[in-house]
Amino acid sequence: MKGSLIPRSWLGARRGLYDLDREFDALFASAFTGWPWAETRRARWPLVESFVKDGQLHVRSDLPGVDPKDVEVSLSDDTLTIRGERKAEHEGPATREIVYGRFERTMAVPEGVDPDKVTARYANGVLEVTLPLPTTRAPHKVPIETESEKAKAA
Repeated sequence: MKGSLIPRSWLGARRGLYDLDREFDALFASAFTGWPWAETRRARWPLVESFVKDGQLHVRSDLPGVDPKDVEVSLSDDTLTIRGERKAEHEGPATREIVYGRFERTMAVPEGVDPDKVTARYANGVLEVTLPLPTTRAPHKVPIETESEKAKAA
């Protein structure tokens, strides 16, 4: 949710205004639940980045506050899946900009990755999955024949 509708300076000892403000925020949020742009942050969490270095594909995901025991990494054919859950430490009403709950991100990876050589490391709230890229044959240049060359050969 965006910032408060009522300036903080107005709240002071007027808890009633604070409660009213939270009710307006909740009403506004519920009115737009299900709209594609309203769920963008939740739908894209956790964010991932990928890059190739030294013949390996590296996939990183920031997972602060997620217990590594609550994360699962799997590779099926050419799809890497990272799923898990960030559990809230407390229940009840609270101001929350942090996304909690279950998550799942999938991404396509090159065919032929050996699943036995995939590694995953979790340190300082960052998950890094490393996949050795399959060796591919060097591209073979195919000559293009033109009509004039064909006529000369005949």
